[in-house]
Amino acid sequence: MTLIDAAQAPTAVRFDAARDFLVKHALPLWSTLGAYPNGCFVEHLDLAGAPVDPGFTRVRVQARQIYVFSHAELTGLFNEPELCERSVDFFIKSAWLGKDRGFAKLITRDGDLVDGSSDLYDIAFALFALAWRYRAARDPRCLAIAHETLDFLDARMRHPAGGYFNDSARSQPRLQNPHMHLVEAMNAWIEASGDPRFFAQARALVALFETRFCDQSTGALGEYFNDDWTPLPGEQGEIVEPGHQFEWAWIIGHFGRLSGEPRPELLSKLIGFGRRHGLDEATGLTIDQVGRDGRVIASSRRLWPQTEAIKASLAAAEFLGERAPGRIARILDALFARFLDPGPAPGTWIDHYRPDWTLLVGKVPTTSLYHISLAFQELLRLRPLLEGCGD
Repeated sequence: MTLIDAAQAPTAVRFDAARDFLVKHALPLWSTLGAYPNGCFVEHLDLAGAPVDPGFTRVRVQARQIYVFSHAELTGLFNEPELCERSVDFFIKSAWLGKDRGFAKLITRDGDLVDGSSDLYDIAFALFALAWRYRAARDPRCLAIAHETLDFLDARMRHPAGGYFNDSARSQPRLQNPHMHLVEAMNAWIEASGDPRFFAQARALVALFETRFCDQSTGALGEYFNDDWTPLPGEQGEIVEPGHQFEWAWIIGHFGRLSGEPRPELLSKLIGFGRRHGLDEATGLTIDQVGRDGRVIASSRRLWPQTEAIKASLAAAEFLGERAPGRIARILDALFARFLDPGPAPGTWIDHYRPDWTLLVGKVPTTSLYHISLAFQELLRLRPLLEGCGD
């Protein structure tokens, strides 16, 4: 079966429901209940829909919310410039530790430092947030800090075997995931500025993906690696997350769009492996983990792989010529039925289930709005393309 000829049952893509979720519910809720007056966003809500302060907030939470509201401002879905200005001011003042220390990992809601160590995952999202804010408001601080952050990464965190250390503690095993988000951030900066430095950074990381992270014969994407990027031995080294198969495909597709260096065969392999082994075509649901050989390792289901399955199908439509909106409709229906509609309040969600559909996570993590927002913004952007094709 190819990506293009997959049989699809006729069903309608719920474009308006996706837009309404953002415009009528999520963005109003997370800009009020989900934000403190000083520009800090809440770390999470409880399952009654109330904000929770655990005594810290992750820098990635602040960065992802800055992205969400900057993107909404750009597309006209939601416009709260004062909120965006406060959040960026708070972010830079509290999380940016300067060109010699980079970004912090944890701060308090008041902006005090909790953990000043450098974490590549948080840094990637800091760069992502700055790119979207620069694109929305042309704030010169964002571009200057982005360059200083890349200087910091090259000086303090670059690994001799390629890529970067996970963090300032040089923890093991090595991870592909933060490198994926660093490419995503570079794509955002290419879009925002066109600076050749961001092209070069993304190109080097995509090459690392092709030579180290992904099995070119099968399309299987590893998660955990030794210091030299060989797969970690044992079960952990066998883990493949279908959600990351889909997420990388979308990111590489857009790097190809921006750079003029498309990789259609790689996209097909990534999406194909994820669909064959991780996506139930009948229900539209994606599981958490499989092995490099495709066997199921974890049949639990988290929210974010569902949104990445949508983005991968949108990438297949945009870059591979796939004409199967029925698949997108089923994934979207499952996302609403299992994750969004059961949330404790409109604009919230259930984040993670065991295989028997009992809850694995007893909170509403703020970080998931980034996944929902990006998938829904892409869905709305490509609405004309999808409405112009049949199953």
